Amino acid sequence: MENRDIVYILWTGGWDSTFRILQLAEKDIIVQPIYIYSDRGGAVNELKSIKQVICAVSDNKNFKAEVRNCIIFDKRVIMSEYEDKEIISARERLTEKYNLGYQYDWFALLAKHLNKKLEVCVELSEHSKAHRTLNNEGKLIDIGDGRKIIDIDNSSEDLIKVFDYAIFPTLQYSKVEMKRISKEKGWYDIMKMTWFCHRPVNNKPCGNCNPCRDAMNEGMSFRMPLISKFRYYYYNASLKKFLTSIFSIKNEFENDKKYKIITILGFKIKILKGEK
Repeated sequence: MENRDIVYILWTGGWDSTFRILQLAEKDIIVQPIYIYSDRGGAVNELKSIKQVICAVSDNKNFKAEVRNCIIFDKRVIMSEYEDKEIISARERLTEKYNLGYQYDWFALLAKHLNKKLEVCVELSEHSKAHRTLNNEGKLIDIGDGRKIIDIDNSSEDLIKVFDYAIFPTLQYSKVEMKRISKEKGWYDIMKMTWFCHRPVNNKPCGNCNPCRDAMNEGMSFRMPLISKFRYYYYNASLKKFLTSIFSIKNEFENDKKYKIITILGFKIKILKGEK
């Protein structure tokens, strides 16, 4: 008879939620991922990444958990059959103030329908709209192991409506910190299987959607191919910054040595020129 704890987690196939999946995989528990399918262009890539990660976890004897296949829900079904106007109105009011994504409708409606607390992975970032919403609209309670939930007595009604069913396990980690930990734990090759772009072009990140911009702004530009970086700078930077990002040369001194630094589309080439 199965008596292990079951953790339900919203999984996108992206960096933050995959990091949490791997954290959970170290425990002797059952991990039940939930994926919400939408019509965005990156959905196929996300599902492919999820399948690859599950296989990698299953093949790694260092992981103790049973990571089950994703339960997939269609966002159109969620919005039509699990509709709750109070939740949607609350999210819309939060969006007016913090530009909170409409995907939180899907989460809140589904979690209420399932009547389960779901782990939702929000990273530590000044660019995170969800993080800013949580900080400004209420307080959180630590329930152990770094996991947090909404403090019902000290949060706005709108925040409670949208996030009452949420457990936040990753609020203390930035994406760069997740990278460091994953390297220490030996997970990094699995983390590289993740996907993030919402509108891929020729199966590569578009460089212009919100996750692509976040990757460039949060120390994760290494995940962007050259063509994706080119598109990012073209759409999101001034002409001067764009041209500088393509090619620049400067001299730097380090430990009494002089180096020539050549930057091409964000990649740096360091050439020793001599002693200071």
